[in-house]
Amino acid sequence: MTSHSAERAATGTLILVGGREDRTGDRAILKEIARPAHAGPLVIATVASEEPIQQWESYRRVFGGLAVPEIRHLHIEAREDSNDPRNLDMVENASVVFFTGGDQLKISSKLGGTPLLSLIRRLYEERGGVVAGTSAGASAMGASMLS
Repeated sequence: MTSHSAERAATGTLILVGGREDRTGDRAILKEIARPAHAGPLVIATVASEEPIQQWESYRRVFGGLAVPEIRHLHIEAREDSNDPRNLDMVENASVVFFTGGDQLKISSKLGGTPLLSLIRRLYEERGGVVAGTSAGASAMGASMLS
């Protein structure tokens, strides 16, 4: 998700989590992801997951427990969902987009080259928002992706 242009410095924050983050104790990493969510919704993107509803419920509870005022679910079942005006509006208004784990190839095949990915990049590069990911969600962030 990083910019391909070395000339343009991003204004946002990129948080990459290796996986197995603490969801029950101090939750230090998730607190950092949640911190800027007072400026707009925190969007949980379950794009990579085989179990998107379970991932959504789990992270909704965690971020809700961190007093995030507005949490939304970005559920992309198929590539055409990346053009759905509701999904575009959700990301356009977000302050944080958090990608859960799963299969990073699902992220690239469902989002690559779409208007939705452009909005996520804009959040990071121009709007000063947070783009974060854990496990597969973190793996998909670079210009090159491990698979």
